[in-house]
Amino acid sequence: MPAKDLHTMSRAELAALVNQALDHVETYQGVLQGDAYGRGIKFLVEDKVQLGLAKEQMGSGGQDIPPA
Repeated sequence: MPAKDLHTMSRAELAALVNQALDHVETYQGVLQGDAYGRGIKFLVEDKVQLGLAKEQMGSGGQDIPPA
């Protein structure tokens, strides 16, 4: 929050404050979206690795694995 009371700020000061807040929100949301994308990719890679290991283990056990 600004040190100055919002009711005493000029129109230009309020516009600058709102602009600064919007920039902050945009930056923060971009980080959150990037984090969510990274977590999603991580889970996909982990699933693919675990599936590959399971197929490998089943294959070495003499069991045929149908293709996905």
